[in-house]
Amino acid sequence: MADQLRRRGPVLRQGWPTGKHLLPPFNARCGELLIKKGAEKLGIKVLAKPLAVLSQAYDGRPPCHYCGACNYGCDTRSRYSALEVVVPKLQGLPNFTLRPNAAVHTVLMDPATGKARGVTYIDTQNRLEYEAYGKVVVLAASLVESVRILFNSRDREYPQGLANSSGTLGRYLTEHVAFNDIGGFLPQLAGRPTTNDDGPGESCLYIPRYHFGHKANKKYLRGWRFDFYTGCGEGAGPGARLPGFGSAYKKKIKELYPAGVSMGGYGEGASTPTPSIHTRSRSWTKCTARSRRF
Repeated sequence: MADQLRRRGPVLRQGWPTGKHLLPPFNARCGELLIKKGAEKLGIKVLAKPLAVLSQAYDGRPPCHYCGACNYGCDTRSRYSALEVVVPKLQGLPNFTLRPNAAVHTVLMDPATGKARGVTYIDTQNRLEYEAYGKVVVLAASLVESVRILFNSRDREYPQGLANSSGTLGRYLTEHVAFNDIGGFLPQLAGRPTTNDDGPGESCLYIPRYHFGHKANKKYLRGWRFDFYTGCGEGAGPGARLPGFGSAYKKKIKELYPAGVSMGGYGEGASTPTPSIHTRSRSWTKCTARSRRF
């Protein structure tokens, strides 16, 4: 199977997302190819999973070397993150200042123009409040924190908070819904030699959102997406869940170890107008000792 994978690499990419700004996808694991083959018989598409991991050298960063330690940070910066890719570039600019331990509290507005002119932030070390000004203010503190900052920024001009004249701020929170994983083993791979299947830290294929069996049902909204993981990894594999003891049990565990497979579904929760993010009064949210300009 591994030899077939290497020979069929270019063929597997037919029909997968392509573009001049996309690097080639990673070669799939043997178990992933078996799932792809079975899914296609049911008319379900299996595509290359979009990953923020380099399959080729790019922008001075080397490709992934399959160390399998993605959750602990990437020493080679082959996996994208703002901390490891963007910040080092910005640190070389003369007009960039990185202010650590700074929790943004409010957005400062210019009453003359109605535009943002800066922010206030709290130094988490000395618990003092500072002000920083700029021509442009980018609020990118993720979903919950961005909403909190907008609520905190209410004043006489914006009594309900910034960008909240409609009262919608903090409502219609849409969450991802994860279903329970199912696990087992692929008989075709049982007993094969143990291999390093770490790969780029994620599965290389996935089933994108689809409406299998519900295309004509207009009452059904959205769909499912499935991720699956196969091959040799951490732990003893699927055989460890079986009852047994002694040498025969150990042999069974070793036989099933390369054949493990798990699959989990992901969906989208329906949003509602019920407030999902709340904030207390300004006297509760502002906890600073004194103000100092920066």
